[in-house]
Amino acid sequence: NANTYYSSVINTEDNPILTIQTTYHEFNGDVIIQGSTQPDADWYIITTDEYANTSDTYGYTIRGFHPFVRMMFTSNTGAVTNILAR
Repeated sequence: NANTYYSSVINTEDNPILTIQTTYHEFNGDVIIQGSTQPDADWYIITTDEYANTSDTYGYTIRGFHPFVRMMFTSNTGAVTNILAR
């Protein structure tokens, strides 16, 4: 059974570049970065990644007009231990 959970919504303040650093511990599952022009509606996929038993830190660079961004995690095991955005 996979569990789905979300990060907090990041307000990019119309910045065309956002970087996110995420640390995983024995994470097995999918990570989907989503964007929206409204804080709580109409989420669309920006990028998708799949990880298998990952214990590492990964960086993501999001370019373009995405006023609001969040991360969606669907995992069977493991944890996301830290998320930093700038």
